[in-house]
Amino acid sequence: MLINCASTSLNSKLVSGDKVFFSNMLVDAIENIEGFAAGTISVRQVSGGSITESTLVNGVAFKKCFS
Repeated sequence: MLINCASTSLNSKLVSGDKVFFSNMLVDAIENIEGFAAGTISVRQVSGGSITESTLVNGVAFKKCFS
């Protein structure tokens, strides 16, 4: 049921062609936030690669910067 709800919310987005892929990822993210607010989930865009190379990172992710 959660996957169907997530899939419905992605119908009009740019990712609608890959809504099954992102629906599963979204449900996994929500199930992993035990005790935290849903606002703690964020999306980070990284240039390059295809949309289906997207991954769910459990925990905190930092972009590596060199100076």
